[in-house]
Amino acid sequence: MSGVVFAPSKYAKKFVEDALSDVNLPDFLEKGRVFKIYILLSQNDRAILLSEQSIPTSNARLKVVGIGFKSVGGYDWGIYYVKEVLECDTKGIPTTVDEILSNPDNYQFKLLNVSTHYRAISLMFYSENQKRALPLTIGYVSDHERTLMEFLENADKLASKLEKSGFDRDAIDNVLNVKRGIGVFRIKPNYWIDADCYVKAILLGVNDFKAYMTLINARELNRIAIPKNAKMILLEVDRSIKAIPTTIYKLKTSDLRGKQVVFECVGDGFNVSVKKTLENVAYSLDPEVAMAVKSCPIDVIVQAEVFWYPLVPKLVELSKRSILAVGVLGSDKVQKNAVEPSGDLGKVLKVYAYVPKNRDVVIIEDKKVVGYVNPSKVAGELKDRLDELKEEIKDEIVQRITSKPKIVKILPVIEPGKPTTVKIGGIIDSIKLEVKSRVENVAVNVKKLEELPKNVPNLNVKVYAYLEINVSLSANNVEEATISFKVDKSWLRENGLKAEDVVLMKFLNGRWIQLETSVVGEDDHYVYYEAKTPSFSIYAIATKTTSVSTTQTVAKTKTTRITTTQTESTTITESTTITEKATTQKTPGFEFLIALICLTALTLRKR
Repeated sequence: MSGVVFAPSKYAKKFVEDALSDVNLPDFLEKGRVFKIYILLSQNDRAILLSEQSIPTSNARLKVVGIGFKSVGGYDWGIYYVKEVLECDTKGIPTTVDEILSNPDNYQFKLLNVSTHYRAISLMFYSENQKRALPLTIGYVSDHERTLMEFLENADKLASKLEKSGFDRDAIDNVLNVKRGIGVFRIKPNYWIDADCYVKAILLGVNDFKAYMTLINARELNRIAIPKNAKMILLEVDRSIKAIPTTIYKLKTSDLRGKQVVFECVGDGFNVSVKKTLENVAYSLDPEVAMAVKSCPIDVIVQAEVFWYPLVPKLVELSKRSILAVGVLGSDKVQKNAVEPSGDLGKVLKVYAYVPKNRDVVIIEDKKVVGYVNPSKVAGELKDRLDELKEEIKDEIVQRITSKPKIVKILPVIEPGKPTTVKIGGIIDSIKLEVKSRVENVAVNVKKLEELPKNVPNLNVKVYAYLEINVSLSANNVEEATISFKVDKSWLRENGLKAEDVVLMKFLNGRWIQLETSVVGEDDHYVYYEAKTPSFSIYAIATKTTSVSTTQTVAKTKTTRITTTQTESTTITESTTITEKATTQKTPGFEFLIALICLTALTLRKR
């Protein structure tokens, strides 16, 4: 007997055993003998194997003895005892997706090793049939896809959208956005992935896939596991990401941005349940959306982590020796709370991740435990700083999942003659306010605009970002206001620009004006700027222009360089209303801690 052989996973083993419970074993199989259970699929056979020897997942040729037959849900299965393994190919047949699509009969019922691009989501599905949570991976392999920045960088938001959608195959395919490929499925905890990979998988026709899903009591998953109009599907066995080996220190060099990397580290963080987080704010959602979330059988975990290396980095080098990380995954555990510890503290990890081009955070795509360490050595002020970083990234994730603005007071009072700096984070580093007269309860709102309002024209120059900044201050009471912002050096290089070519522009009285802008510093990743503004509205970080049609005031960009070696670990949020203590100085990298406190306070107050 020949075919592809694999062991049912821990999520399937019980149901295969149940199928064998009433099968009478022949006399030559003495009672008390222990058998391992395997599945064999081929063009001619659909079989359950009993073997006293281990058989790896492989294309195998076996010497067997027939025991009987079993019908499960209308599908017939032969039952065989394995006397001998004659051949066993564990490597799989090397191929590509295009080769499979051009001649699928050559690859069906075989273990394949596919070199391709793999994009997949992972989620937890609560099975009514099995009365437990199952971790599902659903995706596509395609030779014609590339990593989509918006897929990985917005995975937490896409997970939230999926949770609120009512959840069906159309919703999944809208998220995956793959035009031509082969569907992939697996029941195992995994991270969302969008990378070039080697994918080990078994190619099955849809009917044989349904037969296997029926055998393991998971036929309810067919409606989401099988793409519409699909004739075949890949049952994933393993995947290996094509990644560049690196270290955390080298991660902060621009030549790795936009690439998949692998590095070793230690870390700690939180698992944020999308379902629980949305349920906690359900009172502020639309009734229909709230009902969809509560009735949805899925959950997705967003993992917010801080990675560092070595185990005990020097405090002064923490910004270079640590990195914030986010990963989205499916789990087989139902979280009791919206936020729970990730459980990574004390583990040495090998992390496969994507490095975004414009964000100081890595996106986890796979993670393996390679060792263990004593976490108690991380103590004192170092532990406090790492704990603050954990809170920072957790807070941002909660905000992105809920899309709830954080409207908080900055200070009860701002006095004239006392400049007040509000730390923002992301593209806008901070805003310094000086007022003419005493003012109370000032709020600051910063929003990165994907689209401009209809009454605001686009600039005919290179634009790094459009932003809207609102401050609850009368323009007549603003003595002086200074906006500090940063621009990624990779964007400057890609557009052939110098640091001095960038200016902050403001939309005022129906036209764009250029503000007096100064270069005030730089590090390995960014150039830092300051610009003075007479009031607050819509802004553009862009290249200088002398166009009279859009610009009436042209200000000279001054250069005041202060080179720094410290790099901030902040993440751009699409829409963030910041509340924070007004300060004259704050350590970079911890601004989101305040935002978490604010969100919690707002939630308690509304209750």
